[in-house]
Amino acid sequence: MARQGADSGPSGFDRRVWPAALVIGMLIVILMNIALIWVAVSGADQVVDTYQTEPR
Repeated sequence: MARQGADSGPSGFDRRVWPAALVIGMLIVILMNIALIWVAVSGADQVVDTYQTEPR
């Protein structure tokens, strides 16, 4: 018979922490992506009009 004790598996605390850690990690990734996109767009060089309107 298997003993039902503290070492029989993850505790209730462990089962509740990993989903929250995943959500927090994903939020950090999303916020970093937004920050990098903002830096790339705000620091982009202006494109001259002739380049945008010239036929290819």
